[in-house]
Amino acid sequence: MIASGYPATYYEIPAAHGEKVKIFLDAGENPPAGVVVTYHLREQPAAAVTLSFRDAQGQLIKSFTSQSADTTPSSQTAREPLVPRAAGLNRFVWNMRYPDAHAVPGDISTERSLAGPLTLPGTYQVELSVEDQRLTTTCEIRPDPRISVSQTDLEAQFTLLMQIRDKLSETHDAINQMHNIRQQVEEWVQRTAAQPTAAAVAEAAQGVTDKLTAIEQELIERRIQAPLDMVHYPTRLNAKLAALSSVVASADAAPTQPSYEVFQDLGARIDRQLERWREVLATDVASFNSLVRDAAIPAVVPKTAV
Repeated sequence: MIASGYPATYYEIPAAHGEKVKIFLDAGENPPAGVVVTYHLREQPAAAVTLSFRDAQGQLIKSFTSQSADTTPSSQTAREPLVPRAAGLNRFVWNMRYPDAHAVPGDISTERSLAGPLTLPGTYQVELSVEDQRLTTTCEIRPDPRISVSQTDLEAQFTLLMQIRDKLSETHDAINQMHNIRQQVEEWVQRTAAQPTAAAVAEAAQGVTDKLTAIEQELIERRIQAPLDMVHYPTRLNAKLAALSSVVASADAAPTQPSYEVFQDLGARIDRQLERWREVLATDVASFNSLVRDAAIPAVVPKTAV
């Protein structure tokens, strides 16, 4: 892909370890934007190589592995770069960010606004694990010398960004759970179609589905299938919260008072929907489970031969 425009024209090529490399045609290349970790391996290890980044107190910020996307732990998504483990000199660049907010698969309205907050200026630990060896060193992240901002202001910004990220993750976790519950309910309706309890199960399932849909419509806009669709449909609570994160992170400065007020308002509105979700889970879903359990529906139903 070739992209052009001020100040440079470049094309991108896929590189190893899940990265993309920009090749500039009319401009120089800046140093990597992040903490550059360079290490030498005498030979390619048979086991995975892990790089972990921790704060000064040793608390884990983020880990990366050399395992491919189809075998990585669930904590690392396919978007994450892989740690190289070739014999010889290797390099890995950490973008200095905390883990992203949890995603709702297919939600275009928030997919570009899930990035975790940048780390604060300070000293951090870098840990390389190769088979039975573990090496640790430190790195220093410094503030941008072109900007005059206090550490206190940066800490206030970081704190709010983490609160927004965590609330967005909580929201998306609930949305994903609702989607899963709806799928299971629909499957039970199909499995009981030929049973005497079919009508009762279908009626109970419809009640659960209707309540879940009402809650979801406040939290997320499912009709958005492409970026331009956001012009035609309402902006739901999760997209508003994600947009607030972008606003707060737009400059190296303390959050404004309106940003705090918007977060409090969105958080309260989301909490009301999450409370409705918990009530549905405790009552309607529990009643549906009892109905299915009491019906003694066979787990495996042989298909009638034609």
